[in-house]
Amino acid sequence: MKVCTYLLVCGLLGIAQCLAPDIDVHQLSRVSAVQFNAADFLTSFANSSGESDVCVNTILYMVSNFVLEASSWSEIITYSGRGLNDLGDYLSCKKLPDKYYLLSTVMLGTFSLHLGLCLPNNCSYTYMLSKKDHIRQAISAVIGIPLGPDAFMFTDPAAVRTELSKVTVGAGIVLGVIGLLVFIVVLASAMDYNEFFGKGRKGTISHLLWCFSLKRNIKGLLTIANRVNPNLEVLNGVRVLAIGWVVLGHSFYVATLSPLVNLDDTFSDLFNAFFLSIIKCATAAVDVFLYLSGFLAGVSFYRSFQNPRRRTIGSLLLCYFHRYMRLMPFLVMLMLYTMHLQPLITDGPLGYVARNFAANCANQWYKVLLYYVNFTSPFKKICNGWTWYLYVDMQLFLFAPIIMLIYNLRRKIAYFFVAGLTILSFIIPIILCWYYGFNLSFSKMENNTKYDSYTTIYIKPYCRASSYYLGFVLFILYNEGSMNEEEGSVSAAIKNAVYNKWWLRYLMYICGVAIMGLVPYSFYFLDAYPDKWNDAFGIIHMVCARPLFVMGLALVIYPVIIGRGKNLLAILGHYVFNPMGKLTYGVYIVHLAVFFGLWMNILSAESYTIFDRIVVAVMMFVLSYVLSFACTLVFDSPIVQLLKLLTGKGKADKITAKHEKIKATKEVSCY
Repeated sequence: MKVCTYLLVCGLLGIAQCLAPDIDVHQLSRVSAVQFNAADFLTSFANSSGESDVCVNTILYMVSNFVLEASSWSEIITYSGRGLNDLGDYLSCKKLPDKYYLLSTVMLGTFSLHLGLCLPNNCSYTYMLSKKDHIRQAISAVIGIPLGPDAFMFTDPAAVRTELSKVTVGAGIVLGVIGLLVFIVVLASAMDYNEFFGKGRKGTISHLLWCFSLKRNIKGLLTIANRVNPNLEVLNGVRVLAIGWVVLGHSFYVATLSPLVNLDDTFSDLFNAFFLSIIKCATAAVDVFLYLSGFLAGVSFYRSFQNPRRRTIGSLLLCYFHRYMRLMPFLVMLMLYTMHLQPLITDGPLGYVARNFAANCANQWYKVLLYYVNFTSPFKKICNGWTWYLYVDMQLFLFAPIIMLIYNLRRKIAYFFVAGLTILSFIIPIILCWYYGFNLSFSKMENNTKYDSYTTIYIKPYCRASSYYLGFVLFILYNEGSMNEEEGSVSAAIKNAVYNKWWLRYLMYICGVAIMGLVPYSFYFLDAYPDKWNDAFGIIHMVCARPLFVMGLALVIYPVIIGRGKNLLAILGHYVFNPMGKLTYGVYIVHLAVFFGLWMNILSAESYTIFDRIVVAVMMFVLSYVLSFACTLVFDSPIVQLLKLLTGKGKADKITAKHEKIKATKEVSCY
């Protein structure tokens, strides 16, 4: 599709956008070839309404009197975009008294095409909206892709900025709460520094304040959590690598949404570059978190339900309450930030996205608090869409205490229960993919225009449960293969074989690494040669690829968690990964808020390169960790400590400055 054709179809700038960047506006001969095409389209555009058209007549007058209107044309040429995804000069255009800035956007699947326009005031925003359907149909005819009513839009960024810049009562409350929390943290930290809490003061106020102490909470982040089995520290390294993979994948994903001047190169790399298949398969990193979540839920609840007094309905309800409250601080703060603070710091052509984000959260806040928004809203309408993972994990968590309670009471019944859930977690998505016609990788699913694959399949718990319940299978092998279990069990036999035979461990490492390497690159062949695979293979691959990846991971980490693989433990279980692993939940929550916060303030088109996206990913990874660390100390850890006090886990007579160790750290099961 030629740039000039697209611009003529828009019917907005006609001649001006076909000029070379260095054109002298007085060289009329340079534009004579396209003058007829522009005038012809604009005339038909004006006649479409059957009445005199002020906007088109203004532009036609400027075309007919090009020399007299040279200065006005010069402003349009200078401050408007010259091609696809060229945003022009937003700041300069909005300063002109007789013109305003308009953003036109065409949405094609998961990506968008933008064009910034500096238009005469006669072509007002209201006027352009009245012509939107006519322009949309013309664009659709040229590009050969049917565009629905919502696939093309105009935006007045200046008006959006005026709307977003209003400080609401909600914004004032959020800023006030943040200021209050910071003040309490500073006060508590100063008191702790002066050993105020260690002088025998055991009053309620003292204990409440101590929950906010930086000294205490930083010590909690640095405390080794897995005292029962230090080998589980290897999971911290796995979590850090997984969150890094998520950030890297989202760096390229945000690039597909950005106004890139070389958008073709972006998609060519993502869909055709063999070595970048690891980016397309970054969704498997989420399954890694689900897998570890299921495993650590088993470890945690098994120890808890060993105590018969905790095998009650009240204990089950308390488990759900603690889990709910454990996840809420970051999630609520992100939602409040999106609704009230992000709009205040957004100014640019893409500011309408901040308005949409805020509206989504304002309309769905109660669904977010009840963790069911992924069942009722399309993927693109979810409040902070990337948080779908938290809803899925919470929904899967509902079964975890029940499974482990059965496991402690009737172990064989628990085997059948876990096996049944695992099998169903494969069967259900296979049936749904067949029914809805999704038979290739997610990158190709968008060819199905009838159904939204992300809403129908991707964010539903019954389609993501396989990795979670495979985590329970790993727990059973790990727990029953311990020295405390009967030597005659299958799990004990597996454990003893892996523990005692070095060649078997190395075979597991090789097979695990091979599986984890082959799964991402299988997406390349599926995308590059879609005609070579039948529907059945495509469905099975799509459903089983990510669970297969986590099974490869299990082959690598199983020898480590049973006491072997000391070299791997020394690397992935290194002390530096301990605090980093605890912060991964916060990193997941904030990293795309950072990405989109910068993206919404873009003022000009960007150029895509692989190196740039990797650099951006590294920068966002570091920045997200810094923000996660700060948020953890200011509100996350203090709220968890307060929760312990309120529920009896932190009784006042047990809290002393000398002996208390913060245990409220983010286990992977909290994901």
